[in-house]
Amino acid sequence: MCGIAGYFSPKEHREPLREAAETLRRRGPDAEGFYFDGPVGLAHRRLSVIDLSDAAKQPFHGADGAHVVVYNGELYNYRELAREMHYVPRTRSDTEILLEAYRKWGKAALNRFNGIFAFAVWNGKKLFLARDPMGVKPLVYAYDGRNFYFASEIKALLKLVHRREIRREALCDYMFLEYVPGPQTIFEGIYKLMPGAWLEVSESGMETGSYYDVISRAEAGAFVEKTGPERFEAALAKAVELQQVADVPLGAFLSGGTDSSLLTAMFQEQSREPVRTFTIGFDVATHDESAYADAVAKTLGTRHTLTRVSEAESLEWAEKINDAYDEPFAVSSCIPMLLLSQTTRRHVTVAFSGDGGDELFMGYGYYEWYRRIEKILKFGGRAGLSLARAILSPGNDRFKNAAETLDLPYGDAWWPRVWSRQQGMFSEAEISRLVGGKYVHQTVVGDWERLARLKMHPYERISLFDVRRYLSEDLMYKADIASMHYGLEVRVPYLDVNVVEAALSLPLALRRNGPTAKVLMKTLLEKRLPSELVHRKKWGFPAPTAIWLSGKLGSTLERYLDKKRLATQGIFAPEAVADYLRRFRAGEKRLHSRLWNLLVFQMWHERYVSRPD
Repeated sequence: MCGIAGYFSPKEHREPLREAAETLRRRGPDAEGFYFDGPVGLAHRRLSVIDLSDAAKQPFHGADGAHVVVYNGELYNYRELAREMHYVPRTRSDTEILLEAYRKWGKAALNRFNGIFAFAVWNGKKLFLARDPMGVKPLVYAYDGRNFYFASEIKALLKLVHRREIRREALCDYMFLEYVPGPQTIFEGIYKLMPGAWLEVSESGMETGSYYDVISRAEAGAFVEKTGPERFEAALAKAVELQQVADVPLGAFLSGGTDSSLLTAMFQEQSREPVRTFTIGFDVATHDESAYADAVAKTLGTRHTLTRVSEAESLEWAEKINDAYDEPFAVSSCIPMLLLSQTTRRHVTVAFSGDGGDELFMGYGYYEWYRRIEKILKFGGRAGLSLARAILSPGNDRFKNAAETLDLPYGDAWWPRVWSRQQGMFSEAEISRLVGGKYVHQTVVGDWERLARLKMHPYERISLFDVRRYLSEDLMYKADIASMHYGLEVRVPYLDVNVVEAALSLPLALRRNGPTAKVLMKTLLEKRLPSELVHRKKWGFPAPTAIWLSGKLGSTLERYLDKKRLATQGIFAPEAVADYLRRFRAGEKRLHSRLWNLLVFQMWHERYVSRPD
């Protein structure tokens, strides 16, 4: 893994590009390289993983001497591609094969790649960029019609693009979803290259396109013909095998949950020595599942490392979260992810992660909410929803949350609203009040409307929605920024395209059967672990923000949400924010996610807008 940046511009930007590269030093602590040719500048920060020699340094020049690439990621099938091209490599690096495959096949090479990547290739006339199908590796860019800039992270791009005007729609979307959905970013004029997309820029202008989109695949009928469990198990085993290619130490995150346990079990079965596994334990017992990870590790025979994290260490990251994250990001589990990445990097350079299992095998509790709402609408219509809300609203926090979840707009696109409420985020009406203008969420609604037209079970639609949006824009952003902040490469075997397509082609009963999620995964895990370690309650990976905001982060919350500060800033209505604070102090603890959302934005605003570096 690495950090990349560059430009295509009639102006020279050598010094700003060097500054951008320095910003990416944590992503690539091992080496730095630059390339300049007329209108183009390319920068690379290297984290050496495959072929540690200088022969594999970047920017990397092709065999023809005309093509140059900067690349962040791993191409797991590079050896197979070299054989297919009858190409004799000059290095042992996957970078070389990626570039030569692009030279041979052009855009068509993208559908042959098995890996996680974001890269840019210059051929003397055009600059070509692409991002992996599942959006594991990030890529952001800016283009004003003449000047084009790109980077792995926004914080690097800001060294090339000095505009820091907040995009109102992106801010509102963040408050609604807990993250900023692409292709927009929080800043006007800066965009995300979407998963499975490519971009080409030249003196003639900019062109973009898509080579892989999981919803388009569903629309084309890719997942209609159901396949057996053998295809999924074989695809996952193959992905685990392929992703072990590295010239540095490897390990695996192990929480003790279904996803990481199955992955680690397969990894251990293929390994000649005990796999290094890592987890962290917390002072707060309700957020600590380290005992399960320890039990799984002992059963599988891994070389396990448990690191106990104090509340002080967690709180330290809570107040400096935006040193790592360059967009407002209200996912509290990014704090444990940062801490886990820090401790893991002390021992290995590459770690396997179980991300993707929940999305492919319907592991979230909100699937049951769809069933409940659909049942109410079927038998009681909108009047039934209103009656249910009236009954639930006077109750405790749990009932109030349920009542809010049932407060749905007319029309078919109500699922994104349910998803938002299940994360504890603001409703559209609440956001309108906070920002002083009408807000109706649109950004991800189009994806759900496409899915709603497909003839498939609603649970299958939700799974596709999560893969397309939540997985790439929330979970992968969280994992990439946290891990690369410590120069740790994270690999995700569940997101191998072959694994994804095999999982999405399974009969529904093998993915979720009523309230039971991950049916096939648990069946596979039962061959490898005792039943009590397989069938247990899902925990997740959140930070105890409700406890923090009520206690040791209380003064921080008050400082950033101070009425005078808000009035001077001119973004949020001070009285509306004060109302949430008052209700939270009065015991309405269910509002903690919304207040965390506001606090994270305020800390981000100070870091990147009010007092930028």
